[in-house]
Amino acid sequence: MYKISVPATSANIGPGFDSFGLALNLYNHFFIDYADDLIFENCEIANNKNNLVYTSAMALFNDYYKGEHVPRGLYIKFETHIPLSSGLGSSATCIVAGLIGANLLLGQPYSTEKLLEMAVGIEGHPDNVAPAFFGGLNISTTSRNRIFHKKVRVSDRYSFYVLIPDFTLPTSQSRVVLPEQVPFKDAATNIANASLMVLSLMDGDKDTLRLVSKDQLHEPYRKELIPGFDFIKEKVLGNGGLSCFLSGAGPSLLCIVENTEQFQRNIPAVLGGLKSKWMIQQVDIDYNGAKWTQV
Repeated sequence: MYKISVPATSANIGPGFDSFGLALNLYNHFFIDYADDLIFENCEIANNKNNLVYTSAMALFNDYYKGEHVPRGLYIKFETHIPLSSGLGSSATCIVAGLIGANLLLGQPYSTEKLLEMAVGIEGHPDNVAPAFFGGLNISTTSRNRIFHKKVRVSDRYSFYVLIPDFTLPTSQSRVVLPEQVPFKDAATNIANASLMVLSLMDGDKDTLRLVSKDQLHEPYRKELIPGFDFIKEKVLGNGGLSCFLSGAGPSLLCIVENTEQFQRNIPAVLGGLKSKWMIQQVDIDYNGAKWTQV
């Protein structure tokens, strides 16, 4: 049996729509082994063959066995600490765990790069699965049926907090509100902001980071699905925060903070005055990505 631990991920990171992703030190743990039947333990949703861990593992098995004599029985145990449909990459952890688990059971015939390629085929884009595999801040894209990604290290001058509400927002719902086209000016602004955002995260330039974390491609549309978004963002930026933006498709928010004392002193009261219940969690960057051990 193998235990696979996969970090949470925050995609987009402001202006890096569908290309930036940051691994965080929150984890889902999965235990996977062959079994005579399909057995789930501690599974919160999809306790059947539609389970994303199982379908991801089966995608690898089918590729390896070319559809013949494919093993169908698996034991999958879940120890989850990442909220579902929260914008923190819970689906990506399932995909990554299923692929890594199946690969381990086969004796690791596939490289991590091949697993990433298969994960993108399942997920549709690499912004969550790339940091889930490799850790750190990942910038990734697909071109000519290939996945290109770079992992960079973030300056230790920044502190990170996740604000997690008590309501969920399925990615499918948040995708529907996005426009099919955006103004040319907005696209150009996002390119500049995203480029400067990466450099500022790397070199610790707080003044520039404060100015370039604004997004024009998805956040103006998705924020309407999150009650209190503008109010929360304003208060974060006025209480020690350098930037505050949707984590992935939301509804969670990722805050990059300069003055942690002011933030921790005032933001709980701000959130406490809202109709929805919000949890504040300080997080660090995970630079290792998914890990596994035989148990």
